[in-house]
Amino acid sequence: SNYPITVARRVLGSSSTASVTQYLHEACPTEWPSNLVGSTIEWPEDTSECEGSGGMTECIVTVPGTIGYIDSGHGHTENLNEIELQNADGNYISSRQAAAKG
Repeated sequence: SNYPITVARRVLGSSSTASVTQYLHEACPTEWPSNLVGSTIEWPEDTSECEGSGGMTECIVTVPGTIGYIDSGHGHTENLNEIELQNADGNYISSRQAAAKG
């Protein structure tokens, strides 16, 4: 479908925010500088605020075209689509694939 992309983010700091911002900085430091890394950062005003993991899940599920981040357990429970991230070996895998490999 052709939906506008909405970026969802946690209102308060979280370890998930720290992890995803660190990954973005390492993967593309020019576009995601070090001042945007941490459990709490200054997000652009056009992002959608979501309260906690449950709120983030609700934001992702209820607003078509939303991109957000939650720990894999919440995502798996909700049967959400998952991106694949590049691992140390240079392969792109999902968290389910990574867990299966140990």
